[in-house]
Amino acid sequence: MKTKKRKCLVMLIAMLVPMTSVTLSGCNGKNEVSNATPDQATTQITTQQITTQEQTKPTVAETTQAPKPDYHEAYQAYKTVLKQNAFEIRAYDYQNKTDESKQIVFEDIMGDDTPELIFVKSVEDTYNDYTYVTLNIYTYSDGECKEISFKDKDEYQLQTSLQYTYDPYILFKSSDGKDLYLFTQRRTTSNVCRFFKFTTDNCEENEIDFKMIMEQTKTEIPNISNSGNLFDEEVGYDKCDKYKYDILDNMGSLLLYSDYLDSDYGNYYSPEKCKGMSYSEAMSFLAKYDSDSQNNADYSPIAGFYRVIKNGMVSSTVEIADDGTFKCEVKGFSADKYYESVCSGVITNLKKISDNKYTFNCSDTVIDDEPETRYINGKEWAIERCDNDFDTTDELTLYTEGTYPTDMREKDYQNYKFWNRNNSENPIPNKMIFLDNGSIYDLSSKN
Repeated sequence: MKTKKRKCLVMLIAMLVPMTSVTLSGCNGKNEVSNATPDQATTQITTQQITTQEQTKPTVAETTQAPKPDYHEAYQAYKTVLKQNAFEIRAYDYQNKTDESKQIVFEDIMGDDTPELIFVKSVEDTYNDYTYVTLNIYTYSDGECKEISFKDKDEYQLQTSLQYTYDPYILFKSSDGKDLYLFTQRRTTSNVCRFFKFTTDNCEENEIDFKMIMEQTKTEIPNISNSGNLFDEEVGYDKCDKYKYDILDNMGSLLLYSDYLDSDYGNYYSPEKCKGMSYSEAMSFLAKYDSDSQNNADYSPIAGFYRVIKNGMVSSTVEIADDGTFKCEVKGFSADKYYESVCSGVITNLKKISDNKYTFNCSDTVIDDEPETRYINGKEWAIERCDNDFDTTDELTLYTEGTYPTDMREKDYQNYKFWNRNNSENPIPNKMIFLDNGSIYDLSSKN
């Protein structure tokens, strides 16, 4: 009896807990039946789910740091511009409190993420016998270097060498980098402070404007009151004073400045604060963007000041600097006319042929656009434009001091004998440059 009861109980349990059957997907894609226990089946399902989730998990792209922009082409173009203006840039000496003026800066002011080239240079006005300083801006876009022009101005003059008109200035960006300001002073019988804000509103392509937003005058003239003007509205000296210092206190990047005759705003500038560079510093900075070793050539063997060996009133000189820049000036009277040509450029393809001979070419030459008349000896003369020896694609040859004329190439030897009949067999006393057009330039002094 007990045995029957036990068998019935076993059968009842079997009916209540049937055999567990799990359908799985096999490797061949067919459904397979597994007779695993519940715990084993759960393990198999969980493992399959994890594997499936890993296979379908979206791939996350690796985050890489954006490459730094390469301004190689822009900086190479800017280097050419600086070399073309090298002598005028180096002639700027109004920052008398520093050993070398820092008058070149690279800064994005057009909002295109490419730094512009900004520099000042000294320009001679030989007609009126004084010099003045201009602000110059170049940009690089669409594979071209372009000069930025100024609205309603042929050029933007910052300073002049006329008495009492050395105007201090500060060019800077606001602390948020959004605004560019030019702060100037003029010290005569009054101290006039002006703020100009950079804008491209109502400007043509590659044109900018420095719009005056403040003019504050502190006068020393009796019975004349101080005054202040903001945005073309008279607001009084004190209100201008607050506005002026609010902007100066919010100065961010100091780009360029001149401290000549300025004793009131020295807290806002110093060589250490200024991003500007001297000419030599700018050349060193740009050297890393050179495309070949030619740009780093040693030009000292041919550097110097040379005068042409010619008869007549018209003279020609060329000055070659240690960095390979040159400036050739042709000036003088002939047949009751005044002739002039000023050419600047860069020496390229400098080759040492022997210890006594070098060859080179002139490139990136620019003929200066000087005034059309010149006032000389109490009389006004119309300028006659003339050719310039160094505005040429010909190869030039330089012979060093001590070279025997007979060691020159035949064409140069015959030309040298024509000008030095009595001394054509002795070693030459100075370096000399020979051109294919027959001109010979002899090393000389500026004075």
